[in-house]
Amino acid sequence: MASDFTFTYEVSAPCGCAKAYLSDGEQEVYLYPSHMQFEPSLGDPLLDLMSALLDTFRYEITTLSKWHGSPGCEWQLKREGDLLHVTLSGLWSYSQEQGWEEYTFSLTCNLWKFLAKVRLACSRAIASEILNENEEKRKSYRSAPSYQALCELLEAHKQKKG
Repeated sequence: MASDFTFTYEVSAPCGCAKAYLSDGEQEVYLYPSHMQFEPSLGDPLLDLMSALLDTFRYEITTLSKWHGSPGCEWQLKREGDLLHVTLSGLWSYSQEQGWEEYTFSLTCNLWKFLAKVRLACSRAIASEILNENEEKRKSYRSAPSYQALCELLEAHKQKKG
């Protein structure tokens, strides 16, 4: 059964990280993925998530998206019709006594709503005041094939429904 959920993603500057939040009303997780430009091998977390979502949609396979940062996490995405099963796993808070603690967060939600919320997060990142100082990053989001494909997919779905 699909749950209501909240997903937000905010680009932060100049630290090179973002703040992401996911909740189903009962459980929640805050993530701080890295999008540092001086370490391009890490990729961009939001664009990586969009690419994984598109693969999940197109091929109905389970996909992974790894986010680096504090904490690091792995997104596992699985589609069943119009449902999306999301599982996050990774390392949580660090303490001297216990080291890193592991966590798992699971959510089943409407695929189309999740796709729309991820697109909205990217649209907000493009419009963000923070990216005013980084036109290259703004353009990279706007022109990214995964963002363009996600916009087209959601528009086609809207036309089909309406």
